[in-house]
Amino acid sequence: MNVGKTSLFNELTDSFMHVGNWHGVTVESAEKTFARGDTLIQMQDLPGIYSLTAVSPEEVVSRDAILSGEYDVLINVCEVNNLCRNLYFTLQLLELDAPFVIAVNMVDELERTGKTIDYKYISDRLGVPVIPVSAKYRGGADKLADAAIARAAARRARVRLGYLDKLPLKQVAAIIAPNCAGTGYGLEWCAVKALERDAYVLDALGLTAAQTAAIERLGDTQSALAEARYGFITEITDRAVKPPAATAPGTRKRASGSSPGYPVIDKVLLNKYLALPIFLLIMALIFFLTFAEISVPFSYLPGEGFENMPVMPGAYLRMHIGWVIRNALYEPAVNLLAHINAPEWTIALFASGVINGVGGVAAFLPQIVLLFFFLALLEDTGYMSRVAFMTDGIFGRAGLSGRSAFTLMMGFGCSAAAVLTARNLESEAVRKKTVLLTPFMSCSARMPVYALIASPFFGELSFLVILSVYVIGIAAALLWAWILNRIPALKAEQPDFIMEMPPYRLPTAVRVSKIIAANAEAFLIRVGTLIFAMSVIMWILSNFTFCFAYVDGGAHSMLGVLGGALAVLFRPLGFGTWQAAGSLLSGLIAKEIVAESLVSMAGAAGGSLSGFFASPAGAYAYLVFVLLYVPCIAAVGEIAKELGCKLAAASAAMQLGTAYIFAYIAYRLGLFFTARDFGAIISIVISAVLIIAAARILYGLLRKGKLCRGCSGRGNCRVCKGGKKDCK
Repeated sequence: MNVGKTSLFNELTDSFMHVGNWHGVTVESAEKTFARGDTLIQMQDLPGIYSLTAVSPEEVVSRDAILSGEYDVLINVCEVNNLCRNLYFTLQLLELDAPFVIAVNMVDELERTGKTIDYKYISDRLGVPVIPVSAKYRGGADKLADAAIARAAARRARVRLGYLDKLPLKQVAAIIAPNCAGTGYGLEWCAVKALERDAYVLDALGLTAAQTAAIERLGDTQSALAEARYGFITEITDRAVKPPAATAPGTRKRASGSSPGYPVIDKVLLNKYLALPIFLLIMALIFFLTFAEISVPFSYLPGEGFENMPVMPGAYLRMHIGWVIRNALYEPAVNLLAHINAPEWTIALFASGVINGVGGVAAFLPQIVLLFFFLALLEDTGYMSRVAFMTDGIFGRAGLSGRSAFTLMMGFGCSAAAVLTARNLESEAVRKKTVLLTPFMSCSARMPVYALIASPFFGELSFLVILSVYVIGIAAALLWAWILNRIPALKAEQPDFIMEMPPYRLPTAVRVSKIIAANAEAFLIRVGTLIFAMSVIMWILSNFTFCFAYVDGGAHSMLGVLGGALAVLFRPLGFGTWQAAGSLLSGLIAKEIVAESLVSMAGAAGGSLSGFFASPAGAYAYLVFVLLYVPCIAAVGEIAKELGCKLAAASAAMQLGTAYIFAYIAYRLGLFFTARDFGAIISIVISAVLIIAAARILYGLLRKGKLCRGCSGRGNCRVCKGGKKDCK
């Protein structure tokens, strides 16, 4: 894991699978077919694995694929700075007698340390081709592909591993021989796995109690096997890895590591007092550069100018795209349709519904790309791994682990994709909680909504407003983690979190450009397909009655009637209008469509959003609700696949309830700080009392009839009745 495996896959296949400077990014196998000369190659990228003894679901995927033997050759990717650890898995492949080649990745970092590696010596000792590569700079990728093709076609002799002769392998083989035939695996390999106490193989062997006892009498064979493997690895690396050459007097040479002095940096970035404030400052700077504006009007709607220009690059580019859309598309389309005497509803559909709606969302492309650019820098440099490390204590107290941070951070990109990465978690309880909490992270699809509303209502403070929304999402996730950890079925002790801290690395221009291109392409595809189709549908719903009479927008339209029925529920939150409520309905398909719906309806309302919300406090509450309510249907589907339909439904209910409560609190606090409305604080206190009372009653109902420890009846002991003493 974290050896650059997916980066190498991308280079060999000309793909762009997600990569990250942390472990466990790949959670499902990915396949790509490509041609090399006259050879057609089908390559599969499997999740990272340290050992054939799998402990997590994604490692099971890799183990089963390797043991199936349904391949011509494996590429075992090792990382140059962790060669000893990676060669442990290499020995397991040799024990299995699998056909493979070794790719030693990140050799560009080795060159900076001054060390050298004798790859030929390693190849001779292991009997396997060893190819140095740099996936980051595509060094050695072609040679690796040729070596893999040659290895697949070559007849080879089995490599004899001398360290196995030091172990009681023959005794174990004699014990398990009657059981091995039905497994489909070789006797010697089964004996090795029995020495290793591999639960998967032992279960396949179906050993009797007598056979198990006979193996146990041989002693701690698991430790003996590990020591034998590492002894063999040390013998190889001591000879193959050469330390930096001595430097001449008066010269200086970098000591070690891909980035000199990074432990000193970590003393600051991982300081228990400074780590979290520094992280928040970094995120605030990113949002400032991406979203900050100075008195920018709602400019990309028709009929509006932009006399005051935004000062930050993301907002600056968005404004210019909006200007192009208005002057190059909207006005010519309106003039052309009016010139040919097109019906009024046709002009409104193409101009306001399609061009204005789709264009309004497309105008946010620069900000989305810029945000992903900054996040990619944090990820590829290795800082995000450190964020996981520094949040482990916080997550642990809430019943999660630092490893959950990887899944939650991926939720900032796409909730549906992030849910899959929870398979990396060994604890089933932690995995379920992480899946349930991932939708609280603000996915990139919500960004157009934030930028759309924050700009006209909060102006130059828009970046702080957006940052606060992200923080609220994290706070809601931690709160629910703490609550869910009180449920017996989901309670988990704080798991040990052991991670390899990756070195700091500089992202390459090629890598950054690929990130920008991939995210821009994905966003534009959604704009050109889903959002385009939904723009037409939402325009029809908001401009026609149920009798299909054209009403040019308004409360009598289909969406107006549906939104009006829901609006009463949102009045306590400060956005009780049919426009605001109706746009939330569209967001169940995709969150970008919330912004598209608001843009279309604002165009019909004269280009202003102000009438949709009771006040800026109501606009902020709307942002909080969009953040926390049910994610898009794709994310709900992934949650259902991972946890089942019942838990997916419970998750949706949990998110709706949380969104309503948090938005209510945000609105009332907003009224207090902006209008000194002390009644808002009183209403919060009263609501809090009612919520706590309701929760207490619900907890009691769920507990009623349950057997407590030591109880001989159902709900009759003093513990069940609230007493402090255990019953007998």
